[in-house]
Amino acid sequence: MCIKDRSSCDRRAAIAATGFTLAMGLSLARAAEFADDPNRAFFGDLHLHTAYSFDAFVFKTTAAPDDAYRFAEGAPLHHPAGGVYQLKHPLDFLAVTDHSESMGVFRDMGDPASPLSKLPIAKKLTDPDVGVTLKTYYFDLVRSSQRGDESALGDPKDRQAVVTDAWAKTIEAANRHYRPGKFTTFIAYEMGGELEPTPDQATS
Repeated sequence: MCIKDRSSCDRRAAIAATGFTLAMGLSLARAAEFADDPNRAFFGDLHLHTAYSFDAFVFKTTAAPDDAYRFAEGAPLHHPAGGVYQLKHPLDFLAVTDHSESMGVFRDMGDPASPLSKLPIAKKLTDPDVGVTLKTYYFDLVRSSQRGDESALGDPKDRQAVVTDAWAKTIEAANRHYRPGKFTTFIAYEMGGELEPTPDQATS
């Protein structure tokens, strides 16, 4: 997981998701307030995927980073399968960590304005039937990718443009919901083993 510095968004910064990171978002005033209480616990999630990640998308996740942060802050979330969910207690921190590989690409296939929606495989990957989506992903895409063939996903330049845009929106969402001393957000992604540029490298 790569964590970017909030002010400069240093494209090479990376820190482990350990407890000491939780103090990063606290203002000095709040830090002083808690200094006499070493046992105070903070609750949150350092690994969460949205519809920008292929594995969440194939299971019909529709939430974007903004939705994830709002949910973590206590807002209700409408589940695509039905029902409304809401946390009893808002979180103290959240890192939206979508996969670096193909970030936002599968979600974009459902957008008629995107070139990716015109790909033959897009119809299957956006099929309402989860069974069809999973079969297409694992039996068509994964197997062909293992052979080094990613032609089904179209022009690499089109894909990278989507990844760059999704990464920019991820950063914007984290900055938008960051509330010093109240709710800490992390600009982050889950790094895979792909040879494609990671989202931050693509924008350098």
